[in-house]
This record gives sequence, structure tokens and C-alpha cells, in this order.
Amino acid sequence: MAIEKLIRRTVQTLPPEATCKDAATLMSQEGIGTVVVVDGDVPLGIITDRDLVVRVMAEGRDPGKTQLQDAMSGDPILLEGDRNFDEVVRTMRNERIRRLIVVDDQGRLEGLVSSDDLLGVIAGELTDLTEAIEP
Repeated sequence: MAIEKLIRRTVQTLPPEATCKDAATLMSQEGIGTVVVVDGDVPLGIITDRDLVVRVMAEGRDPGKTQLQDAMSGDPILLEGDRNFDEVVRTMRNERIRRLIVVDDQGRLEGLVSSDDLLGVIAGELTDLTEAIEP
């Protein structure tokens, strides 16, 4: 199965010069925990609610003055949507990450896939298997 079917196409983004407060406000308004940092439509990094706590708040930095480029996880692992499920799992495991940015063949943001998305697929497959073997 290609991950194209799992991609969350609606991804909240901000530019690298936006502040961590901007990201926190967006996360709160949208009920999300991840924002992709972009230059136009090219992903530069990712910032999570945990990043804001650990890299900004815990270090005593001012979230209203700290730019995302100074707190984000840069050099993100990018995958194209034609990658299969096993490749995504292997990449997440090897890189020890829970979210992957999906791009098109030009490197432009297409979406996001998370370990929770993958677990949902696995849970569905297990349910199907259980139903198949029940008398």
C-alpha cells in the first residue's frame, strides 16, 4: 500500500520567521500538535507541541520572540507519496521519529503521515483478520 492513501493533506504551516507563540496559537486553534515550517511550499522543518515545551519553555526562552527556525527540528526526513507502508515504518523506526513529511517529486509539501495513522491501518487489518477467522 502506498502512503498516498494515508496522507493528511491538510497540514498547518508557518514560515521560519514566525514565532513559537504563533505556532502555539495555531496549534491551540486547530487542535493539533504539529506545524510544518515552510519556505513557500518547501518544507524546512517541523515543530511539535513537545518541541515548544522542551526547546523553548524549559530553556526559559521567550516564545513571542523565539523564531521557529531557532526551535524547529530542521533537515526533516522527507518521503514521496509513492513509498509503501513498509518503507514508512522502517524509516520511522530507523530515524526514531513519529511523523514524516510527504512531498511531491519537486520537493513541495503534499501532507503528513504519523505513526498514529499507521497504527489505525494496522488496527483495521487486525479487525479484518479477526472477522475472517471467527466462526
